[in-house]
Amino acid sequence: MFNEVKSVMDREEFDKHFSPPYNPWEQRFCLAPGGDFFQPIREGKATMVTGHIDHFTEKGIKMKDGKNIEADLIISATGLTIQQNFPFSTMKVTVDGKPYVAATHLIYNAFMINEVPNFAFVIGYTNASWTLKADIASMYFTKMLNYMRSNKISKVVPKEDPDGNVKHEYFNGGLSSGYFTRSGDILPKQGDKFPWKGGVNYILDLVQMTFGGFSTDSLEFEKENKKNS
Repeated sequence: MFNEVKSVMDREEFDKHFSPPYNPWEQRFCLAPGGDFFQPIREGKATMVTGHIDHFTEKGIKMKDGKNIEADLIISATGLTIQQNFPFSTMKVTVDGKPYVAATHLIYNAFMINEVPNFAFVIGYTNASWTLKADIASMYFTKMLNYMRSNKISKVVPKEDPDGNVKHEYFNGGLSSGYFTRSGDILPKQGDKFPWKGGVNYILDLVQMTFGGFSTDSLEFEKENKKNS
């Protein structure tokens, strides 16, 4: 990559701008097909400044190292904003008449959430192809529906075992990206063990959720108004 810009910057400057403080796939990759990203830099039409913003000024931005950058237009592009009510979006959910706060609950197999009956959602991988996890979750949910139909079950609820000693952790999709870090307190949590931890490792999810078949672990079923776990 250095070869793309070595005509306009030395190795030290290149390392400052293009060596992030994280390893590959700790945050998402950005691709530049054909290297077109570097063309305006080579042509002197674009310059780069890498660092931390301290504050906005009347004429632009002041960096924490004291450098002032003049700007006619500033575009804020510091990452995604996660839904405040994930995974329910605009739905206001109550369970047994009480408001349900997703951030205080656990994600089950990365496609259900504990204490909410008959509810599933699909979210893909953020550290791999999105559709890999979307496919696994959809197929596993289909297995669950088939199990419920075959056993005449009307309701299924993920339940955390109070004696299971499951540690609640922030859900980050396997990434250290700022938008996950900022949203840690509003997102549902993940556990430190299966089935409350998942959705970040394709091979592990494939073995446990696809080849491993359907598991009733940590699920409570209701059949003909009688609960069977």
